[in-house]
Amino acid sequence: MKRVNSITNAVREIKADLPKKKARKPYTKRVTKDFNVDNALAKHAEAHCQELQKQLNEKAQRLNALDHALIEKEKEVWTLECEVFDKKAVIKYLEEKLFVLGVR
Repeated sequence: MKRVNSITNAVREIKADLPKKKARKPYTKRVTKDFNVDNALAKHAEAHCQELQKQLNEKAQRLNALDHALIEKEKEVWTLECEVFDKKAVIKYLEEKLFVLGVR
C-alpha cells in the first residue's frame, strides 16, 4: 500500500509541475471580439469611402472649372474670328472700290 501511495504522490507532483491548461473563453466573447473587429473594419472602410468621395467632389469641381474656362476661351476665339472675318470683308470691299475706280 505504501508503494501505491508513493506512486500516487509522484503522479500528483508531476501533474503539479505540468503547465495548467488555460480556461477556454466562452463563445460569446469570441463573437464580441470578431464583432469589434468587423466594426473597426467597417469604420475604416467608411472613412476611406468618405475620403474618396471628397476627392471625387474636388476633381468634379476642378473639371467644371476647366469646362467653364474652355467655354470662355472658345467665346474669345469666336469673337476674334468674327473680327478677322469682318476686317477681311472690309478689305475686300475697299479693294473692289479701288478696282472700280481704276487704282491698283
